[in-house]
Amino acid sequence: MIPSLRASLICEDLATNIGGNLVLIGIFWTIKAPQMPAIFSPAILINIWTGGEGEYEEKTQFLLPDRKTIFVEAGPSPLVLHSKDQVVPTVYRLELPLKEFGTNWVRVLLDDHIVLEYPMSVIPVTLPSQEVNERDLVQGAG
Repeated sequence: MIPSLRASLICEDLATNIGGNLVLIGIFWTIKAPQMPAIFSPAILINIWTGGEGEYEEKTQFLLPDRKTIFVEAGPSPLVLHSKDQVVPTVYRLELPLKEFGTNWVRVLLDDHIVLEYPMSVIPVTLPSQEVNERDLVQGAG
């Protein structure tokens, strides 16, 4: 039975609580940058799989707004589920070298088949501004 993707999230950091559960810190869907190119680092990607059995290969691609050009690929990584009730997270620590503003895309694949695509907006921000939270900003590259 092929597993299903329960969630795919990007966040700033990851911790484990006393019960062993993952704690996601700073989940985001929009990146603000004062200029391009820029580097967003660290970025934590977590994909959570369940409902299947067997051995698979998963990877995640980050694409430019053209939805064709891959600028980062996480994986491939083995994904092994021993029962349909098992929940397996895959976690990647990434550096995202951003090349242009716009709607970038995140594509999750299982055995080279697309399971999910979702948008990740990269928007310009003017500095200085009291309304901008420093944690939301990306440092300019170069």
